[in-house]
Amino acid sequence: MRWRPTYLWLTGLLVFGPSLLFWALHTWLAVFRLGGTWSFDPLAFRHTYLPMLAAVIGFAVPLFGLRLCWNARWKRTLTALACYWLIMLGWGVIDIRQYNYQIGGHYHGSSAEGHPGYFHQYFTWYFLPYYSIEP
Repeated sequence: MRWRPTYLWLTGLLVFGPSLLFWALHTWLAVFRLGGTWSFDPLAFRHTYLPMLAAVIGFAVPLFGLRLCWNARWKRTLTALACYWLIMLGWGVIDIRQYNYQIGGHYHGSSAEGHPGYFHQYFTWYFLPYYSIEP
């Protein structure tokens, strides 16, 4: 088997595959267990639909990249992959800086001053260190 530059697109599949599974599981739970009530207010759009779209795009673009760059040279593949990662990581940083988390709360026994014991869960951006990105 010969190493091709297009195999670098597998990094996108490996990173956004679990986030797509998170969203599929939670969508399944919302539809079949909770009755599927959908909200289209701006808060739900920012906290649910945009991160879900990011997970779908983050997984779909590498699939197309694998196919389109199959016979491409290193320079073209690396340029396309770098553009993809810059856009996706930029989207993730903006999303985290806007506090668009899916699950959040306080640890048991945390004090009220400054919220030292809070946590956030990002389904799409689980691989980014949110504690150093949030303002």
